Amino acid sequence: MILRSPALIAGLVALPLILGQCDSAAERAEAHYQSGMALVEDGDIDRALVEFRNVFNLDGQHREARAAYARLMRERGNLRDAYGHYLRLVEQYPEDLDGRLALGEMALASGDWEEAERHITQAQALAPEDSLVQAMLTTLEYREALVAEDGTRRTEAVQLAQATLGDETVSDSARIIARRVVINELLAGEDPQAAMPELEAALAEDPDNLEYQEVKLRLLIARGDVPAATEQFEEMYRRFPENEALRSGLIQWYISTENLEGAEAFLRQLAEGAETPDQAVAVVRFLRQTQGSDAAFAELDRLIAEGNHPETFRATRAVLNIEEGRVNEGVAELEALVEGGTASDRLRDIRLVLARVYQAQGNSVGARAQIETILAEDGSHVEALKMQAGWQIGADRPEEAIALLRRALDRAPRDVGALTLLAQAHERMGDRQLMGDRLALAMEASGQAPEQALRYARYLVSEERLTTARAALQESLRLNPQNADLMLVLGQVHLALQEWERAESMIAALQQLGTTEARAAANELRNRFLVAQGRTEESIAFLEGLIQSGEADVRAAALVVQGHLQAGRMAEAEEYLTARLAEDPSNPSLRFLMAGLQTAQGRLDDARATYVALIAEYPTDEAPVRALYQLDVQSGDAEAASATLQAALDRMPESVFLNWLRAGEMERAGDFEGAIAIYERLYEANRNNTLIANNLASLLSIHRDDDESLERAHAVAQRLRGLDMPAFQDTYGWIAYRRGRYAEALEHLEPAAAGLPESALVQYHLGMTYAALERPADARVALEHALELAGNSPLPQFLTARETLDSLPAEAD
Repeated sequence: MILRSPALIAGLVALPLILGQCDSAAERAEAHYQSGMALVEDGDIDRALVEFRNVFNLDGQHREARAAYARLMRERGNLRDAYGHYLRLVEQYPEDLDGRLALGEMALASGDWEEAERHITQAQALAPEDSLVQAMLTTLEYREALVAEDGTRRTEAVQLAQATLGDETVSDSARIIARRVVINELLAGEDPQAAMPELEAALAEDPDNLEYQEVKLRLLIARGDVPAATEQFEEMYRRFPENEALRSGLIQWYISTENLEGAEAFLRQLAEGAETPDQAVAVVRFLRQTQGSDAAFAELDRLIAEGNHPETFRATRAVLNIEEGRVNEGVAELEALVEGGTASDRLRDIRLVLARVYQAQGNSVGARAQIETILAEDGSHVEALKMQAGWQIGADRPEEAIALLRRALDRAPRDVGALTLLAQAHERMGDRQLMGDRLALAMEASGQAPEQALRYARYLVSEERLTTARAALQESLRLNPQNADLMLVLGQVHLALQEWERAESMIAALQQLGTTEARAAANELRNRFLVAQGRTEESIAFLEGLIQSGEADVRAAALVVQGHLQAGRMAEAEEYLTARLAEDPSNPSLRFLMAGLQTAQGRLDDARATYVALIAEYPTDEAPVRALYQLDVQSGDAEAASATLQAALDRMPESVFLNWLRAGEMERAGDFEGAIAIYERLYEANRNNTLIANNLASLLSIHRDDDESLERAHAVAQRLRGLDMPAFQDTYGWIAYRRGRYAEALEHLEPAAAGLPESALVQYHLGMTYAALERPADARVALEHALELAGNSPLPQFLTARETLDSLPAEAD
């Protein structure tokens, strides 16, 4: 007799139903796909995309739907989503040529050479004779030749690209890729203007290519053809009216070319079509900048008389009065507006203005009262939440700031200010990865605006993620082609990556801008370029040429002296400085340099005399005070150093550096409370200074035992978590130990002790942590080393070290 499981029978019965459901799901997916394609033909792309997403919900491997969706996202300019879906496509169907080609093109455009090579190589295996594949391979070869500085390979790659352009049978995509190589080569040549015909041809094929439009603009500006550049700028704005960076760039261009009528007309045009009064206020600001306050007030009177948004324009008039020095009148008008009005979005915005005015005046109580009123009426008012979050960050309460900023982002997910503040809050918490994520989002939300791109790039550089920093800067520069700051920092990144030709292109771009600031940046980058390549003699000659032409100040002379010293040419450095001083004997900077050189030569009396004379002539200049103080310390004359410092503090009581030196003196003398008091005062005025935060937190955690001081130290030191600097690691690690978080303490104290092997206190901290973790052998080694380094130090920590050593279990045989 055969026993049949009821469950098995039920499963067999259900199997046809399951198979039927699968068939039904596949059929429904195909129906959604066909519907999506019909909508594409009708031009209804939004609904088509919804249909394709329905396909993916039913069949995640539907090849045609995935390809269509990726293509549409790419055509819309949503390259991130397009790239992701193309990746999914080729993962599921590695032989999909169109997917590989699209990925190769996008990777080339973004400068992701590793990804580009991966997909182009796969495409070559699938279709080695395809014209687009050949054009992309040429681009890779051209790039490799540039990196290898192989002129022959580079010439051959350019010739291949030119041949592609001359072949009428190749695809448009291949032509676009090849033309990019030719344009790049022409731009890097002696006459970048030779690229203009190719640029015109490229724009005839692809007029909405913003990158080529911007390159054309740069060439016109470098040519000095102001009318043509203006026409090009205006054409770009007509094509890309939503590009805020382009809009502000056009306004600045009008102003820089003294076309004030064009700027005013453009601003008024923006104001006429705007739904809010913000653009009208921009007109008022422009009139004040170019025609004076009378014109601005006249415009405000006209706008108020028209009756549209009168509260906004009255508030603007109040702020202008404050800026013109009529503070009481301006504040009175703002107060009258908020006291006499009824709650509304407009009135809350005016309260915010008043809060900012109060804050600028130092009336923090009044500012907080206005913000509290705003949030009582509207708990998700973005700007009020941001202002309150800023206060919380300043008060070392980043957790509360994060909660406020999340509320703000719920209403405005792409608010650049809120994202930037959130990054600051995460930095205070020591969460540097989250900090970087928020900075990246802020940059993206700003449309790769220069300020946000530079902030994110500097974070990336600090994390040694240079290639990502390069990509962020390149994208921002593409959208802001006249920004000298972007060019300078991007050039510095190229130097750090040893991308010499790219650095050269940034130097050339800065020179083409023609402004004083841009030329100074180009000169700075050129000198760094020569130094990075070890070309000291050329660097010195370059700097001397700048000095003789009047393009550089005494800072260049300092670099010349430094170059001689680095090459071991002390006599040449002195000869150079002596000659410069003969031309300008009273120049304080040159005399200061000479005193530094005399110190290096061991001529301490001559150096001291120079510093004393400079202090007498320039009593509020910190530089000679610092130098003289250091000279006295190195000479072993602590009393003279202290007297110099005290006299300087009497003249400059708010100097951060001089107070820093005084705190160090107090700490060495055992006056830890006095040092803490100085650091508290410095920290109150410089809460973003990581070094001050570290020193304050360190003193609080080492030399005070109460819980309140420990929590204060923890609040201040949170930002140190994750920073790869031994002193910071020691501070945070010891605070973690004091709070009973021994495993976390060990993560920070082991690298701190390795980085500061001669610090008795750091070794003591490590030893105590080992003891707490019941690792007696390690504790014994660290504590004995600490006591050896401490010698006869009277600090109580070393008494504790001896007691702990005595309490450790005896070592086994």
